[in-house]
Amino acid sequence: MRNIILGLVVLIGLSGTACNDKGKQFAATTDRVAGYVGTGLILVDQYTSTGQMSNETGVAIVTVLRQVNTLNGQLVTEAKTYVQPDGSLALTGDGQAKLLNILASSTSIINTLTNDPRVLALPESQKTQINALTANLGATIATLGELVKTVKLVKEGK
Repeated sequence: MRNIILGLVVLIGLSGTACNDKGKQFAATTDRVAGYVGTGLILVDQYTSTGQMSNETGVAIVTVLRQVNTLNGQLVTEAKTYVQPDGSLALTGDGQAKLLNILASSTSIINTLTNDPRVLALPESQKTQINALTANLGATIATLGELVKTVKLVKEGK
């Protein structure tokens, strides 16, 4: 429950400031995704190196986290093509669709981890931490999606 509340606070806080400077907000939120991925990698390393988690489960979680990180990098790269001279974002309809597709892929990958039988079979404390990580990662990606939907749309070539 605490994680859901934290996710909502982050979502509300970001949506309130997103109107002011969407370019900076976008960058900060993609950094937050990378931070969650890094935290997850450290967490899995601690569990696997101490024998508290099987290597198979650790590899499954790390694989998902790396996929999300790769998609986050693609998101940043694609978004850079829409950065205006003043640092703001101005998307074309196609650009918005590309960014939303990348975010949808990230969400899908995170959902597969949440429902992975290896994660579901973890001891309760580990499962709680992994689920908190995926919930926060998912909420941050959802925030990015909402931000992308509110970015000013421009016609191609402008």
